This record gives sequence, C-alpha cells and structure tokens, in this order.
Amino acid sequence: MRLRLSALFLFIITFSFIASAQSLIPRVSPLSKLTQTIGISDITVTYSRPAVKGRVIWGELVPYDKIWRVGANENTTVQFPEPVTINGKSLAAGTYGNHMLPGKDTWTVIFSKDTQLWGDTGYKEENDALRLNVKPVQCEMNERLTFDFEDITDGSASLVLKWEKTKISVPFTIDTKKIVLDNIGKRFSWSTANSAATYILSADIDPKEGLKWSDYSIMMQENYQNLKIKAQLLAKSGDKKAASEVMEKALSLGNKMANKPYDIPAMEKLLNEWKSK
Repeated sequence: MRLRLSALFLFIITFSFIASAQSLIPRVSPLSKLTQTIGISDITVTYSRPAVKGRVIWGELVPYDKIWRVGANENTTVQFPEPVTINGKSLAAGTYGNHMLPGKDTWTVIFSKDTQLWGDTGYKEENDALRLNVKPVQCEMNERLTFDFEDITDGSASLVLKWEKTKISVPFTIDTKKIVLDNIGKRFSWSTANSAATYILSADIDPKEGLKWSDYSIMMQENYQNLKIKAQLLAKSGDKKAASEVMEKALSLGNKMANKPYDIPAMEKLLNEWKSK
C-alpha cells in the first residue's frame, strides 16, 4: 500500500512539474501577442516566435505543401472583433486558428474555426472558415518569425508574416463606417446623433446622410453644436444660402453661452466665406 501511495505521489509531483514547467523556464519559441486598431476595431494575433538558428526553413524545417501551424507550440490565432473581407470573401467576426500551406511559388493561407489545437494536431479541413492563395515575396532577414500590420487605413490593412527572407501579406478590409454608425445608433441621443453627422462630415460619405443625423439631433435638442454641423453639411452639399442661415442661428446660440465655444471665430470665418460667394 505504501509503495502504491509513493508511486502515486511521485506521479502527481512529476505531472505538476511538467504542467508548470512552461512558466518556470523560457520558451524556446516565446509567446507573442500583437494588437492593431483598424478604425475602431482591435485585431489581435497570438503566436509563438521560433528562430532560424542557421537552419534551412522553407522546404526543410517547414516542408512544402504540408499544413503548418505558422510558428511553434499552440496554433497561431487571429481575432477579428468585426466581420472582415479578405480576397473578396466575407469572414465573420470571431477568433480563428491560422494555418498555412507553404509552396515554392504559392502559399495557401487558412483561417480555421479550430483555435485550441497544439500546432496542427487535430487539424480538419472541414473546419476551415476561409482559404486563400497568396504569393510569397523576398524580404530582409528576420531571425525570428514576426507578424505585423502594414498599409493601415481606417478601413483596411495587410496582415503580414515574415520569417527568414520570406514575406506573406494578407490584405483585408473592415467596414468602419458601418460599425461607427451602428454603434452610435445603439446609444442614441442628440450628442450621438450629432457625432454621426460629424463623422459623415469628415469622411467621404454623401452629406445628405449626415443631414439626416443632424435633423435627428436637432429634433431632440437644438444647440450650437448640432446646428454648426448641419450648416457645414449643407455647405458641403452645395446649398450655401441655407448653410448661412443655419450657421447664423448656431452663432447666435453660441454667443449666448456662458462659456463661449472655442471655435466660434472659425465658424464666423466660414459664414463670411459662404456669404461672399
């Protein structure tokens, strides 16, 4: 009985050590997490970073035409908090396991619904959410595998993998305009409606759409802030006469405020420009 208990105790100690060893000693391929904001959406890549260490990577350490975990240890994951479009195909919001099929001339990039795999163990093609083909290009030497984001705008970017002297880019787009307006609509008030109108004024969107939001805001509470935005939207749509009338009303309210808005001089300048044309 004592022998059995001793064996059991030894097993428990050994298992506990193995389970915790990962946190006691440095990983050969350290864990990394990269987050990049695109518009108002945070895209996150979680991956491990193996090193070249003088080895031949492509075609040897990482065989061609075989599923690759994209890194080391657990499979790499990419989290999209909002739907994205990749290579003309829609990918729903969510977290995806990222795998690749490297080839001499063309690579297949895979976003899988499986996110808890150790490497590629247990990978099943039927769980792929999206596959696309990309062309590898040469780049500067990267000793450790690296993910990055390039060509960033409010509504697009490229997810980039670099290792050794090879670079893979996956361009994607995200409908930031829709996300912004949807979020504003969920928290509707005069100020959120005015925020939508302000956003449309500064973005490449039909000003008529912004005027709808301005009218919603003014209907709830007319004030200097929403009137000045409506005036600018009217001017942007080409109606300088109506813009001048609304701006005059806005300035009348603004000048009566205890703390006059800092941008009144700028709005007065706009009004004078509209009237002179």
